[in-house]
Amino acid sequence: MKELFTQKAQPLVEIPQEPVIIKKASAEEIENAWAVYAETKKEMVAEHLLLQRPKTISEQKIILSLASAVEAQLLNNIKTEFLSHLREHCQDPGITIEHILETKTISRPAYTGREKLEKLIEKYPTLTEFKDRFGLDPEF
Repeated sequence: MKELFTQKAQPLVEIPQEPVIIKKASAEEIENAWAVYAETKKEMVAEHLLLQRPKTISEQKIILSLASAVEAQLLNNIKTEFLSHLREHCQDPGITIEHILETKTISRPAYTGREKLEKLIEKYPTLTEFKDRFGLDPEF
């Protein structure tokens, strides 16, 4: 038992370290790394289509335009693996990915006579003068 406590401390071994080179990736390098990753996801149709969505690259920030919250969830599922691929391929640990949801206004068709007239007036403003001059009533 006494032998356990009487052992001499071993000297620390220094491990030579290579300097880490950090550079800012260009938009072209990010695009190339993006294409390589998208090619690996060809068998996963949803992920491959997600990677084909419009994107904006400014310096180290990538903004991906998504159509729905489902695509946002899919992006969050692959984001860690995807970011590590981009950062490793471009040798830039500062690359980030954000997403924005596209908002689309859905117009419903005009059903009543008044709604149809309002749509036509939006398209042809001179119809207002025509309606007033002849005293036309769309409800009739």
